[in-house]
Amino acid sequence: MRVVIRAKQTPPLKCYGLEHAAADPVCKACPHASACAKAGKSREGKVKLSQTHYTLTCGSRLEARDPDQDFDALYASCYTIVFKKTADNWKHRIPDAATRVAANAAEAKCSIRLFVTTVMAAFNDASPDRRFFCNMLVGPASVRTVVAYRKVAAARYGVFDFSTLGELSGTVENLPECLSISEELAGRWIIGHRLRNEGSPFDSLFSSRELGLDPRWLATEPVYFSWVARQPRPSDEIAAHRKRVAMLDGEAYTRARSAIMPAAVDKVLQRFAVNSNDFMCDATVSNGLLLWAKLGSALKHLVCLRMLNGEESRFVETRPTLADSV
Repeated sequence: MRVVIRAKQTPPLKCYGLEHAAADPVCKACPHASACAKAGKSREGKVKLSQTHYTLTCGSRLEARDPDQDFDALYASCYTIVFKKTADNWKHRIPDAATRVAANAAEAKCSIRLFVTTVMAAFNDASPDRRFFCNMLVGPASVRTVVAYRKVAAARYGVFDFSTLGELSGTVENLPECLSISEELAGRWIIGHRLRNEGSPFDSLFSSRELGLDPRWLATEPVYFSWVARQPRPSDEIAAHRKRVAMLDGEAYTRARSAIMPAAVDKVLQRFAVNSNDFMCDATVSNGLLLWAKLGSALKHLVCLRMLNGEESRFVETRPTLADSV
C-alpha cells in the first residue's frame, strides 16, 4: 500500500518571473530572485515592443554615402518623386552640372536635394505639359525660384523642408504617409500569411504586391533586393518599377521609414486585436520585414494556445471540445 503524504507547496508569485528586474528593490528582496533570473534568460535584454527603438538599415546592398554627393542618383530620385516617371533626358545634362547646382544650392541656403526638388516642383506647377531638363537647375533663375519658395514657406510654416514644399506646390508627395501605406500593407500581408499559410511570407508579398509598394520604401528593404536577385526576367511594367527602385538611394529614406514604424506597428496590430505592449522584443530593430515575420509567428502561437483552450479565434475555426459533442 502506497502512502501519499501531502506536502504544503509555496504558491508561485503572481508575476511568474515576467516582471523580473535585477535593479528592482522588490526583486532583490524576493526569495525566488536567483531562480527567476535563471528562468528569464530568454527575455534578457528584451523590452516591450512599444519601447523598441527603430534604426532600419539598407544592409550591404547600397554603399553608405552622402546622397547629395551622387548627383546622378539624386537627379533621378528627385525627378521620379516630382514627375512620377523615370528621368529619360540624361544626354541633355551639362558636364559641370553637379558643381554648378551645388553652388546654387549653397547660395539658396538649402541642401542640394531640396534645391533640385524645389526647382522641379516649381517647373511642374507652372508648366505640367513641358519636359524638364537638367540645365534648368544651373541658371540664376533657379536660385531665385528656391529663395522665393523658402521665404513663403518660412513665413507660412516657420520652416522650409520637403513637407512644407509639398504643401506649397502640391507636387511633392507626403513621404511619411507614402512610406506608412507601404509599411502597413507589408505588415498586414506578412502577419496574415504567417497565420494562414506555410512558406516564405516575403516571396508571397513581393510576388503579389510588388507594384503596390512605394519605390522609396522598397529602396530601404534589403530583403527585397535579395528576392529580386532570384527572380526570372520580369514583365516590362515590373522591370520599369524595379529600375525606379534601383535609381534611388535607400539610405536617404531609412530615417523617415524608422520614424513611421511605431505608428505603423500599432495600427497593424490593432487589426489583430493585440497591441505593442503584448510583445517582448529586442531593444533595437534594424530590419522591418523580419520584425513583421516574428510578430506573425508570435500571433500564430497565440492562436494555437487559444485553440487548445477551446477559445474562439477570428483567424481559424475553434477546436471542438467535449461539450460540443455531447
